[in-house]
Amino acid sequence: MCPVNRGMKRAKTFLPFSLIKKIVAENPQVQSFGLSNWGEPLLHPDFQVIIKYLTCQNKGFYLNTNATLLNENMAKCLVQSNLTSITFSIDGVGKTYEKIRGTNYQKVKQNILHFLSLRNQNNPKITVKIMVTVSMYNEKDGDKIVKEWSPYATVTAQPAITFKLDNRKGKCSQPFLNHLVVLSNGTVTLCCVDYEGTMQVGNAYNQSLNEILGSEQTRFIQQNQSEVCRFCSEYQTDVVVDRFKTEMATA
Repeated sequence: MCPVNRGMKRAKTFLPFSLIKKIVAENPQVQSFGLSNWGEPLLHPDFQVIIKYLTCQNKGFYLNTNATLLNENMAKCLVQSNLTSITFSIDGVGKTYEKIRGTNYQKVKQNILHFLSLRNQNNPKITVKIMVTVSMYNEKDGDKIVKEWSPYATVTAQPAITFKLDNRKGKCSQPFLNHLVVLSNGTVTLCCVDYEGTMQVGNAYNQSLNEILGSEQTRFIQQNQSEVCRFCSEYQTDVVVDRFKTEMATA
C-alpha cells in the first residue's frame, strides 16, 4: 500500500486515509502493510493518523524513508506504533550524500540515531539501504556507508532502476509474489517499478485485494511480459545483486 506516490511524471499525490481504511476493512487476511513506494511517506498529511489507525487495528506496517522529517514527534509516534521494520535510504556519507539528496547529512544522521535511542532494542527491525548507481557518484562510497552504519543497522545495497530497454529473457518473479501496490488513485499493480500503473490489475476503490489477485487481468499480466518489464533495467555492477531479473522456468 502506498500512501505517497510520486511518479517521475506526476505531481505529488497521496493515498486518502478513507481508502486505506477501506482496504484494511475489506482485507482482514492482510496482516502487514507497506507504507511507501516511490515517494516519501512522512510527507503524507495524515501519516500519524494512518499509523495510529493500523496500530489500533492490530496491523503491522513497514516503510522506507529518507529520515529528513523524522523529528521528535514523528519518532515518538513511530516507536509507539506497530511498526515492524523501517529502512533508511542513505546513498552516501557526508558530501556525497548531500550531493545526491540535497540535504544536510549530519542532521539526517542525528534524526536516525535519536529514533534508535527511543525504540525497543530489537523492534522495529532497522535497515540502511544504499541505492547504487554510477550517475549518483556513490558506488565508491559503499565501504564508507557500511563502516558508518553497520554498528546500528543491517546495511544492504540495491541497484537503481535505469528505465532503459532491457534484454529480459525470462519472466520476473515479482508479479507472482502476491505483493500488490496500491497507487494514490486506487490503481493496483503487481510491481513497485510500475509507478504509473501501466499494468493495472484492478482498483482498490471498487475491488478487494483478494478479488484483484484472483482476476483474469492479474493472471494475464503474470503470464505476459509488459512494456514496464521491458524497461525494468538495473544499473550493472558487481557491488549489488539484481532484484527484478529472476528468470522463471515455469509460470
